[in-house]
Amino acid sequence: MGTKTGRRRLSRRRFLRIAVAGTLAGGTLVVGDQVLNGRHRIQTTRREIEIEGLPAGFDGFRIVHLTDLHHGRQVPLELVSRAVAAANAAEPDLVVLTGDYVTGSARYASGCAGEMTRLRAPHGSIAVLGNHDFWSDAEIVSEALAGAGVRVLGNESLVLNRGEDRLALVGVEDLWAGDADPEAAVAGLEPGIPRLMLTHNPDLIQELPDLNIALALAGHTHGGQIGVPVLRGLTVPSRYGSKYASGLVQGPTTRVYVCRGIGTVGLPVRIFCRPEVAVLTLRRPAAAES
Repeated sequence: MGTKTGRRRLSRRRFLRIAVAGTLAGGTLVVGDQVLNGRHRIQTTRREIEIEGLPAGFDGFRIVHLTDLHHGRQVPLELVSRAVAAANAAEPDLVVLTGDYVTGSARYASGCAGEMTRLRAPHGSIAVLGNHDFWSDAEIVSEALAGAGVRVLGNESLVLNRGEDRLALVGVEDLWAGDADPEAAVAGLEPGIPRLMLTHNPDLIQELPDLNIALALAGHTHGGQIGVPVLRGLTVPSRYGSKYASGLVQGPTTRVYVCRGIGTVGLPVRIFCRPEVAVLTLRRPAAAES
């Protein structure tokens, strides 16, 4: 009897050792796959967002949000091209781009902008610059984008029209490397037109005065590039920890959608934090429909 019990206990220990070893091996394979391949697997995120005061003509208006392409030594044009293809597949009404088109040198601007010529949307493509664009050469990057048919906004706004209905796009320069001036950007806008703000760094939203912005769109933080919660707060380039890492976030005066973007900086990895093309559909609040 004692021998049989000992054998059973030994069998259980062996089972536990095998189970633990298998779990560790499986986890290592998963993490290894993320390190090697995670940054290449673009995710299309779809979300409907209610906008107070949205005119009926813009109900269902579809915006594709691209950001942080970071074309350079780490990010090949092939990845930028696939992001553009994903954007076009969403059949957007408008494409917005919120900065960091290049990393390391403005010589990458022409290649990145060349891919932007393939973007297709009835209301065109509107952009702001990011800190890496300023650090490389803001003028060269802006000229490359303009040559590709992308309108670059710097502390200024424009108004989109659908029949008699209007929607304002407000572009603010980068908080770190530009001369961010939200008040100048909204100057001259009629108060009754809903306002969407484009800016690169979402930290701006934490400091934004009440300018009647219905929704802001930003990038910069890459979701931290690492999706493990205990680490993400250490890898997000923000003064506010992981608050503005990604997704729809409520700031003091407005909401902001922070897109994880496409490229990488620093370590060329994305671990449980896939590159993102965001497809945002604007909706009138339910009360406005009744």
